[in-house]
This record gives sequence, structure tokens and C-alpha cells, in this order.
Amino acid sequence: MRRAMKRSIFLMLWALLIVVTLSIYWFYLADDLEATLEQFQQLAEQHYLWLVTVYLLFIAVRGLTLMPSTPLLFVGILLFPDWFAYLLNMLGILVSSWLVILAVKYTGYGKRLERLHNPQVQRLQRNMQAHGAPIIVTWSFFPLVPTDLIVYIATLLRFRQSVILGSVLVGEAVLNAIYVFGGAAILRSAF
Repeated sequence: MRRAMKRSIFLMLWALLIVVTLSIYWFYLADDLEATLEQFQQLAEQHYLWLVTVYLLFIAVRGLTLMPSTPLLFVGILLFPDWFAYLLNMLGILVSSWLVILAVKYTGYGKRLERLHNPQVQRLQRNMQAHGAPIIVTWSFFPLVPTDLIVYIATLLRFRQSVILGSVLVGEAVLNAIYVFGGAAILRSAF
């Protein structure tokens, strides 16, 4: 009974985090990106360490809400030197993936998945067990799908945490290198 109550409280807090993150995301990134970037640049001049901390925290927590990290990465490119933006983003993505793994394990979704005898779930399990790491790497590299979704799936299918995090690291490292080092000049010229 106590465990079910803790799980319910955790899920309610998770839902609240999703609502707050979506609101912040919409207000600051989707609504008026140019004004937000100007505010962040002013903040960076006055409170650089605080901005780095908030940036890293936001990247780490956004994985629990399945929000993409790409818009945040572009903000980071404009605020930080290229290598530093790259390292911050990679650290944030790894922490985000780790938090997703912990959240999935804590909620007990894996046990619920095992009880399903859905043919699509069983096919996904077979494919992931046969080609797990390459699927995670490829999924992490593909920019149109959230990496955190494959982390959820791999965790539900009981992949080792080291395999999940290592695969995410490889896929995201390549994608983020392209974004940061290839897109930095384009973004800086636009803003």
C-alpha cells in the first residue's frame, strides 16, 4: 500500500514537472526565441555560472518530459563557446537519460510490460534483444525522434544501464557534433 502511494505521488510530481516544463518551453523557446536569446545573453554577461547551472539542469530534466534538446542546444551555441556548449549538452543528455532510467525503474512499468502479450510488444522485444545497442545508437542519432523514448523502451525491456547510456552517448555525440560545430557559424550569423 505504501509503495503504491509513493508511486502515485511520484507520478503526480512527474506530471507536474511535464506541465511546468512544457509551459517554460513554450514561453521561452517557442513563443519568442529571439527575445529569449537576448535575455539569456544579458544574463550570461552578468551571471555566467548561474546560467550554466540552469542550462545544464534544464537539459537534464527535460528528458523526463520527452522534450527535444535541439532547441536548447541552439541556445547553448549562442551563449557558450562551441566546445563548452557541446560538453554541457552531452553531459545534460547523459544525466537526462540516467534520470529516465531511474524513473522507469522506480515506477515499475517493466513489470506491466511483461504482462502484455501484444504481438507488437513481443516483436519490439525480439528486435531490441537482437539488435539493441545499434538500434539505440541509430535512434539517438536520428534528430526527428526523442532519444528519451528509446531510453524508456530499452529500460522497460531491461537493458543494462551501461549499454543504454553508452549507446546514447555514441549516437548523440555524433549528432551534437554536427549541430554544434556545423551549425554554430550559421546560427551566429543569423542572430
